[in-house]
Amino acid sequence: MTESKEILLRSKRRKAEELLQAQRLPEARLAFEQLCQKSPNDFDALLNLGAIEGILGNLEAAGSAFKR
Repeated sequence: MTESKEILLRSKRRKAEELLQAQRLPEARLAFEQLCQKSPNDFDALLNLGAIEGILGNLEAAGSAFKR
C-alpha cells in the first residue's frame, strides 16, 4: 500500500470514528461501509460497521459485517 493511500485511509477512519462518537450513526455507518470497501480486511472497521448495523436494527447486515 502506498503512503498516500495509507494517509487517506487513516483520515477516513478518523472521520468515521468521530461520527460514531458523535452518535451520528447513519453517517458513521456509511463512512465505515466506505472504509470497508477500500480496505476489506480492516477488522476494526468491520467490527464498528457490524455494531452500528446492530444498533440501527439491521441484524442481517450486522451479521454479514461480523462474518467478513
